[in-house]
Amino acid sequence: MLLSQLVQNSELILEININNQHLEFESAVFAKIGDYILIEPVRVNGKVVNFEIGKVLIDMLLIRKDRKPFIWKRVLLKNTIYKNKTYYKVVPTGDGFEINRRNSTRLNIEVKGVVQIGTNSVPLDVIIKDISENGFSFVSKDNIDKPLKSTVRLVFTDINKTINLNGILVRKEKINQTKYFYGCVLNIKSQLLVQYINDKNREMLSRQSIVTTNRK
Repeated sequence: MLLSQLVQNSELILEININNQHLEFESAVFAKIGDYILIEPVRVNGKVVNFEIGKVLIDMLLIRKDRKPFIWKRVLLKNTIYKNKTYYKVVPTGDGFEINRRNSTRLNIEVKGVVQIGTNSVPLDVIIKDISENGFSFVSKDNIDKPLKSTVRLVFTDINKTINLNGILVRKEKINQTKYFYGCVLNIKSQLLVQYINDKNREMLSRQSIVTTNRK
């Protein structure tokens, strides 16, 4: 698939790989001009991020409802001024192709939290390993004696947000003599979690050696 085939307002996801961290940001096609497209930029603290500087790998996905997405690997995003606003001009390194992408990407956060597995159980302090719109995982020093499919409630606070999640235990694994891994899927979707993931991506990106522009 060629970039020139995309239409205005097409939904996109930018997968950013920087310093061994995988981050995701939503975008959209703003305009098609000749054979190239302009897309909405990533902003941190209101400023547009310049991905032309530094060792950054970027893949761009076209999201299609009820259909497989298309991906353009290793695209370049060039800051471009159009009608006094900054957008990204997308420079492809090849054509887009269809991929399987059933699950949302997990974001590694390493944040302290409190879990309660099953009813009438004692809350336990844990470290949340990763999180996504569909599930989460955590590690604990405790060997929690609860069967798979038990209900799980997780509470944590990060970047000035308190998140409450409800899930089902689907995986348990002993890492070593003092650490256990637990994986869960959400049984109640949370819009607050979606917003947290978006904000956390930006917060993590702001800690990298990135360059921003003062232009809007």
